[in-house]
Amino acid sequence: MSGLSGYQRAKVRLANLANTQKAISDAAINIQGQNNQYASALSNMEAQLGTQAAQRDLQGRIFDMERLDKAHAARQ
Repeated sequence: MSGLSGYQRAKVRLANLANTQKAISDAAINIQGQNNQYASALSNMEAQLGTQAAQRDLQGRIFDMERLDKAHAARQ
């Protein structure tokens, strides 16, 4: 950068700083987007697991009621 005036050197430094800040900002935005995708996938998985647990619980209760009905019928 020899032969440049003080103004030109400052202009180059400011341009480099702006480019660096933009790169950092772009990286942070990309990271946040990826984190949002991970959070969405986690929420979907938790919802699926909750639904499956509720279905298993319901099936277990139905089985218990059927078994209770059979035991009661056998006593009669």
